[in-house]
Amino acid sequence: MADPVQPWQWISESLAAGEPVTLLLVVDSCGSSPGKIGAKMAVTENGVTGTIGGGALEIGLIESVRESMVK
Repeated sequence: MADPVQPWQWISESLAAGEPVTLLLVVDSCGSSPGKIGAKMAVTENGVTGTIGGGALEIGLIESVRESMVK
C-alpha cells in the first residue's frame, strides 16, 4: 500500500504508468457511517491509498471498482 499522506503523487505515478485509477470521495455522511466528509481513497487493480472509513463498505467498494476496471 502506498503512503496515505501522498495520495496525489501515488495517483499521478499510477496514471503515468498506464494504470487505471478510481478516486473515491466521501461527499456526505449520516448516522454511524465511519467515513468523514472529504475522506478520499484511490484504487488501482493492485493497490490502494487512503481510506474512506474502513470496514465492509470500503472492502465492497474496492472490489466493485476493481471489477469495473477495463482490462
